[in-house]
Amino acid sequence: MEYNWEVKDLRLDGKESPEFYKYNDPYVLSVTGYGRTVWIRVDGEMRLYSEDGKRATNAAELEDAGVINEKQLHDCNYDMNPWFDAYEENLPLEDEHLDMVTHSLSEIILRVQNYLKNESKKVHS
Repeated sequence: MEYNWEVKDLRLDGKESPEFYKYNDPYVLSVTGYGRTVWIRVDGEMRLYSEDGKRATNAAELEDAGVINEKQLHDCNYDMNPWFDAYEENLPLEDEHLDMVTHSLSEIILRVQNYLKNESKKVHS
């Protein structure tokens, strides 16, 4: 599998949640395997407030609010939260929504890997 990151992979820093990957461009990375490409994106609006009331609508504002780890993130108050989802590249048509909603980057990467493997088996059966 080939992984092309559009943003920095922060999992080694313990950051799995989509809030840490929410930027103007929703694309986090593409995973290519078995002749197919799936894009992992952060979907949904984000509006949350840190424990001291600072508002954040993206990853940069989250960091400015002093929220730099998962524990601090879980202590925030949410109005709206983002999520990870996957879309299979289907050029020249619109990408196909795979409906893999999750809140863990590692989980969605694993789900996309399994999807690509399973789809390749269907083609070769």
